[in-house]
Amino acid sequence: MAKSDNNNKHGKSKRSYWWIKVFFLTLALSAAFGFISETVLTRTHFIVAAVVLLVFMVVNVVCDVLGTAVATCEVEPFQSMAARKIKGAKTALRILKHAEKFNNITNDVVGDICAVVGGAMGVALVRQIIKPYEWDEGNIYRILVFVAASA
Repeated sequence: MAKSDNNNKHGKSKRSYWWIKVFFLTLALSAAFGFISETVLTRTHFIVAAVVLLVFMVVNVVCDVLGTAVATCEVEPFQSMAARKIKGAKTALRILKHAEKFNNITNDVVGDICAVVGGAMGVALVRQIIKPYEWDEGNIYRILVFVAASA
């Protein structure tokens, strides 16, 4: 009788605690990116905050592209390159071996955190732009809700 793949040599099932690692990574990155955005918005010039917002947007796009590329990639060409000792092929194979985790980290953790923090920064920057015109606070929030809902 063959043992299941989920059993170790003692017959006990292996448990994956990947979700715990992802939880703490997400918590740490959210706190770090939130701290960065809050600090930039409150202590620097508008242009610096806009550049940081642009960085968050670029990181979001790059992470989504990397995660999607790895998820849809074929392994065979990289195995061939690794056999020919082409630089970077072994690293690519290691990433492809763990494509599900790589995709989860890039798309679902880093990309989504950057999107949420960037969206909040965008709303805060719009509020800074509108503030000098002394609009009614209620109107500002209604405008921001419609802008956010349309995005």
